[in-house]
Amino acid sequence: MPYRPTRNTVSIRFPDTRTDFDYHRRSFFRVGDYRHARIRGLAWSWVEFVRAARRARSARAAGETTLHDFVREHRIEPDFVNTVLLPLVMSGWTLDSQDALGFPARTITDFLASLNPLNPLLSRTWQTIPGGMGRYIAALAAPLEGRIRLGAGVEFVERGRTGVWVKCRDREPEAFDQVVLAVPADHALRVLRDPHQVERQTLAELCSSAVHTQVLHSDVDAMRALDPNPSAWNMHLRRGPGEYGVEVVAAWCQMNLLCNAGGGPYFVSRVVGSGDTQFRRTHQTYRVETPRFTSTTRGAQARFAEVSGVDRIHYCGACWSDAVHEGAITSALRVARAFGRSLDDL
Repeated sequence: MPYRPTRNTVSIRFPDTRTDFDYHRRSFFRVGDYRHARIRGLAWSWVEFVRAARRARSARAAGETTLHDFVREHRIEPDFVNTVLLPLVMSGWTLDSQDALGFPARTITDFLASLNPLNPLLSRTWQTIPGGMGRYIAALAAPLEGRIRLGAGVEFVERGRTGVWVKCRDREPEAFDQVVLAVPADHALRVLRDPHQVERQTLAELCSSAVHTQVLHSDVDAMRALDPNPSAWNMHLRRGPGEYGVEVVAAWCQMNLLCNAGGGPYFVSRVVGSGDTQFRRTHQTYRVETPRFTSTTRGAQARFAEVSGVDRIHYCGACWSDAVHEGAITSALRVARAFGRSLDDL
């Protein structure tokens, strides 16, 4: 299936202090910005942050350390943490700043270091499918036509002597040879009957879910009032109380920029605060759940082999990796390998 580069740009704004940062053309700081002393200081803080991450990795440290403890231990400048690091983490994982500070440092440092934001020649180029991701979902689902049930409402999953029983809403329990739970860990715990002790502990320590409301709309006037020149991803923030912490004022992405597609523009806006934001030309409202990692997450992930595939139940999803889209895919491929399958079989 053909693909092409996406314009995965990020804008971070602090309207109350008129502070703006942009991640454009795969480089967070543009060449002209370096004439400002503060930008040079932030760029140097990024270098120190990456160096600290590499030292921790070589020492096999930071496995259970939270981002908050990591930046304090390595004396990363609070200005960099609040205006660059936290906003990137918050936008990438759809978190508030307190959840971001509680994230495992190793998960964040590994991912952000791969972006190489100070060197556009080494950073990754994100790709998109022309026509939208619905095209490759349709291609993957085609061989399973007639066998996919949506909105089935799984009520419980229970191991049996010769298989696994799955009970869906308004249906009798059905027996399967193998079952893959591609859901957040807390969802898996709710539907799984009689989990093994290690399984229960691992799922409980893996992650919980952060819940957000998002709106798909085409209210151009409302978005232009926030920012006349938006990026694909946009966040307006204000400093919160304490040494570390920022608060989201507005967050949205412009889908036709993100997907490098014509038409639109279409926006997905995250509802913040009381949820009374109103948009004209609203198309759909979503309830979105994203993984919320803690200091116990990486230890739980390390026990994957102890729980996945045991007595015919397997696990995959972003919570078993880095909580982003790529992590969800790699975790699914790991389960596929347990069945002797790979991408080469497609």
